[in-house]
Amino acid sequence: GVSTIGDSKVVSSMIVDGTIVNADVSAAAAIAGTKIDPDFGAQNLTTTGNATVGGTLGVTGATSLNGATTVNNTLTATGATTTAGITNTGDISTGTSTVTGNATVGGTMDVTGATSLSTLETSGPATLNSATVTGNSAVGGTLNVTGVTTLTAQPVLS
Repeated sequence: GVSTIGDSKVVSSMIVDGTIVNADVSAAAAIAGTKIDPDFGAQNLTTTGNATVGGTLGVTGATSLNGATTVNNTLTATGATTTAGITNTGDISTGTSTVTGNATVGGTMDVTGATSLSTLETSGPATLNSATVTGNSAVGGTLNVTGVTTLTAQPVLS
């Protein structure tokens, strides 16, 4: 026959450590996250819900963010950062930026320090406080020059 043990008859001290395994725990157990040691070792963490971090999220390896990502405060990236596209509605402050594709600036782009551009296209007025051109340049409109201009080769004027 089947024996039944009454309520509160088995207590923790009666269970030998290491005898309860994962298969002994019901999939419907819904154990509270506050009761789980957060060190998952080398296991990957996966959720179909949302994750909220109340403190700092420190990542020491590569990180992939697949899908739209919203940053509501400061995003600090130290080291190489690759992105398929960034839409920014605030100011951007950067040390060194390398753009291998196209970059569109809808407002004013202020650059302090040396800048290297292989192509500069503008549909509106552009002001350069200092420019050194080491290759051929074409101006499709009017070129207004204020101040001293040095030409090291004979200009071709049409």
